[in-house]
Amino acid sequence: MENRRRIFLIDRKIQGYLARRLVVTWLVGGLLILAFPMTINLLYGLFVASTPFEVVTQSIVQSVWLPSLTAILVIPIGVRHIIRFSNRIAGPMYRIKKDLKKLADGQSIRPIKLRDGDFFGDVAELVNQIAEQRQQLEPQGDSRSEPSNELTTITTSLTSVSSKEPLAVGAGTE
Repeated sequence: MENRRRIFLIDRKIQGYLARRLVVTWLVGGLLILAFPMTINLLYGLFVASTPFEVVTQSIVQSVWLPSLTAILVIPIGVRHIIRFSNRIAGPMYRIKKDLKKLADGQSIRPIKLRDGDFFGDVAELVNQIAEQRQQLEPQGDSRSEPSNELTTITTSLTSVSSKEPLAVGAGTE
């Protein structure tokens, strides 16, 4: 299996953000799921059934400890899953960004080939087209020592898009 990723975290900023969001969502959701039945049991036990506080709390602890432990043990599985999923995003963007920088510096690149299931295949194809057009211009005796203004503009635009803050679409929804 030569096509496996060698690096677990490709872009620590994006992938760390996703992992932290997953953990916080999991913890808050878990607390809410546990807090509601605990509150109902406490109120019912104290005011309706007139059960002593110690008995009510012992009953709550007995009914909550196993689901709580299970939720805590499942968090690492979720974090690993989200990081592996985000590799399908961060890996291609890393490669595309690296090659766009090479193109902007006037260097040639090899065609970008992404793995099955990776995102941004359409962007990689555009970069490949730009690189191919540039290579076609060079052998024809094009006397320009720098890339054309159009190519520089496209490359700069793609580079700026790929370097923007992650998850800008969801900004402000917190």
